[in-house]
Order: sequence, then C-alpha cells, then structure tokens
Amino acid sequence: MQFPGRENRLADPHYGTYELLAADLARSLEPLLDRPFAFFAHCAGALPAYETMLRLAELGLPGPDHFFVSGQPAPHDAARDRMLALSEAELRAEVASFVRSRGIQPRPDMVDLGLSVLLEDHAAAGAYRRLEPVAVRCPIVVLHWRDDPDVSLEQLGGWRRYSDSVELRVVSGGHYDFMHAPDELQRVLTCWR
Repeated sequence: MQFPGRENRLADPHYGTYELLAADLARSLEPLLDRPFAFFAHCAGALPAYETMLRLAELGLPGPDHFFVSGQPAPHDAARDRMLALSEAELRAEVASFVRSRGIQPRPDMVDLGLSVLLEDHAAAGAYRRLEPVAVRCPIVVLHWRDDPDVSLEQLGGWRRYSDSVELRVVSGGHYDFMHAPDELQRVLTCWR
C-alpha cells in the first residue's frame, strides 16, 4: 500500500495522524479481506499498520493472519524514537544520507521534497501515543536488522505484549536493507503460508 503524500501519491494530502490513516486504510482494505493476508510494515509504518489491525477488529472485519514488524519498537515505546529528537537541519541531513545510500547524489530540490514529507510524518509520529498495549489476534514476527545502529533487539522486545505469539528474528543488513527484498527477508515473509 502506498500512503498518501508520498511517491506516486505525492499530490494527495498527508494523512495527518496514524489513527486517521488507519481508519482510511481499513475502509480501503475492506473489499480485499476475503482472502488470507499478512501485514509487513517497516519502521514507523508499523504503527499505523498496528492501528489498522485494531480498526479492522473494531469494525468486525477479518484481520491479517500474520503481522511482520521490521525495525520498529512497540507502540507504547514509540515516543522514544531518536528521530523525534532531531532538529529540522538534522532531519534534512537524514534525508540526504538516505538518498545517498540509494546510490543517488542528492539534489537540494530532492532533499526539500523528502524533508517536507518527513516533517509531516514526524509530526504524526510525535503526536502518536499508545500507553497500554492492545493485543492483536494474530502472530507477530518482529525483525531486527543486525547492522541497524538505531534500533536494538532489546528495544523490539516490547512487542511481546501485543500478541500471544511473538517471535523475534535477527536478519542480516541495516535499517533500510528491506528495500532490496533480500532473500532472507523473503524467506521470513513467506513462511506463514
């Protein structure tokens, strides 16, 4: 799924809050819930994915058979995200570093565009609060990227409070290596079927 306000949906208004995004996602997914499915969500995308699962349950709709969380501490720990403490200048440097890591020389207009999306995402992340876990009805597989300097395996342990079945797995690579769909990740994601 492609969130509004980015990539091929850049002209769409930003979703505002994770809760609003979850409500929109639940409505959009409803016609597709007649088959087995799983959620995979990386980094802060795991938080609206989790909220979408709760929204689906509230509406009496089927939820995913599995929830794969990649590189994101549990919702009740989300306020500790190091990105939330960064200034706009530091966030700009993060965007430039990310673009560079993709093998692209960042142009100022490209960084400005990425920063504008990141700032809105940053505001949504900063406003998100879930103080107490609400368990979901499916197993959760939490992926820790071995070379991720920002999210430790210990920080991911909080997900154990969100399902009766939580498995933590360590995979090779850094925080953004999921974008290359490495074989190891593909094996993990296909094991639930």
